[in-house]
Amino acid sequence: MNTTNPTLGFKFKISKVSYTALGKTDPLSFLFDMADTIRSRTIEDDWVNEENLKRSILIPIEDVDSKEFDITKEKSLNLYRSGYRSAQEFLETKNS
Repeated sequence: MNTTNPTLGFKFKISKVSYTALGKTDPLSFLFDMADTIRSRTIEDDWVNEENLKRSILIPIEDVDSKEFDITKEKSLNLYRSGYRSAQEFLETKNS
């Protein structure tokens, strides 16, 4: 690993509530929840480990899905601000 110029990663920290947790008990909502769980676990398992997390800037997102490409200007600015704050906090802890 290059210690003079380390590689940093950005990861969305999703606090998604499932459809069933929202009270939707129909089979389709249950199926969507299962698919989301399987998809997120598979992706997470591929790269999430202690070494990678130490170099990752976690960006909390509340109302933007990772597959949502046509977001409003307001959502875009909120996402930008969230990422900016997260990067500042990350760099402050690494520089102290």
